[in-house]
Amino acid sequence: MESRAFGPGSGCRVFRSRLAVFVVLVLACGKPTPGPQVPVEICDNAVDDDGNGKLDCLDPACFQSPACVVVKKEDCANAVDDDGNGVADCEDLRCEGQMCAEDCLCLAGKRTAINAGGGAAAGGAAAGGSAAGGSAAGGSAAGGSTAGGSAAGGSTAGGSTAGGTTAGGSAAGGSSAGGSTAGGSSAGGSTAGGAAAGGSAAGGSSAGGAAFTTYVKSTLAQACDPMGSASTVAPASGFTDDSATALAPLPFPFTFFGSPVSTWSASSNGALSFTSLITTQLGTTIPRTAFPNNFIAVFWDDLNVNLASRVKVLTLGAAPTRRFVVEWSGFGFLAGGGIGAERLTFQAKLFESTNVVELHYCALQDNGGSISRVSGSDATVGLENSTGLVGVQHSADMANAVNTTTALRFTPAP
Repeated sequence: MESRAFGPGSGCRVFRSRLAVFVVLVLACGKPTPGPQVPVEICDNAVDDDGNGKLDCLDPACFQSPACVVVKKEDCANAVDDDGNGVADCEDLRCEGQMCAEDCLCLAGKRTAINAGGGAAAGGAAAGGSAAGGSAAGGSAAGGSTAGGSAAGGSTAGGSTAGGTTAGGSAAGGSSAGGSTAGGSSAGGSTAGGAAAGGSAAGGSSAGGAAFTTYVKSTLAQACDPMGSASTVAPASGFTDDSATALAPLPFPFTFFGSPVSTWSASSNGALSFTSLITTQLGTTIPRTAFPNNFIAVFWDDLNVNLASRVKVLTLGAAPTRRFVVEWSGFGFLAGGGIGAERLTFQAKLFESTNVVELHYCALQDNGGSISRVSGSDATVGLENSTGLVGVQHSADMANAVNTTTALRFTPAP
């Protein structure tokens, strides 16, 4: 048998030789390549990311996602903290402007009795509400009005009393500076029955007037405004199911059905209100005297809030021809206890000086969900005045009522 002698350092030479071979193999073959990436479903982008034929919250992978968990709604009339936020009924901000009984409305965190006309009782309305036969903040009540409410039989500056005048207003049969009598006009404009100081704006009367104005509906090509520089708005506690933003000032004077309005609130259910917070789930026919009143039903339906839902506002142009744009984007519907696949984006536009209202429908995506519902089969679209006695209804629960190629224009008319 042949013998081998190992001298000093022979083990090191063997190790270095094997290391060199390993290095050569690595350089020749390259680093190991990772396996194919498994697609992950994103739960709020209206795309079937993982390709399993199920979209967003309809995909089992999204069942536990925060975007697909339905927020429990607060019942405003059962003395129970349904949504678990520590307050119940009218003390819960989510109940603001919502009915707490057949003759009760939640206003400013309190139960407020209302009359059949949908306004606050006890002779008038608080800011944001209306009295029977009239409206708060710039409207008129039977017998006279104050800023934000009404007083039985009389008025403060800017309103009227039967048979006489106050500063800046007019009474039946007479007029004050800047106002008018029935059938006549003064500098600044006129209203049927009298106008407040300054007369009337284009399409209606100024604060304190009682003019009557309706709207003529027409159609035009859809032209949604880009909202890249818009501000995002939401309620103090964030948008939840059946919620609305707090009343905020309009960026310019605006007249709605002949009465000036100065504030706005956007509902998660697709309504734009001028005097109250609308948290009612489903739209109704227009007009009707029951709450709510003084609003624009852009796409009033039981819409669902998800992580992609946003309400944005933007003022465009320069005075006196600015327009105020409110956009609802990424809203959908509930479906089978979760969030449906539909996604809607639409805009309401208010035009300065002309008091024109336009409704534009930017995206009505069914994404495999309800084709008829995204076109308005469960929605109300139209305008209603502060008393609920006058309105212009485009549609109520009618499929194919709206589409992404045609917009609606409402132009003031005497």
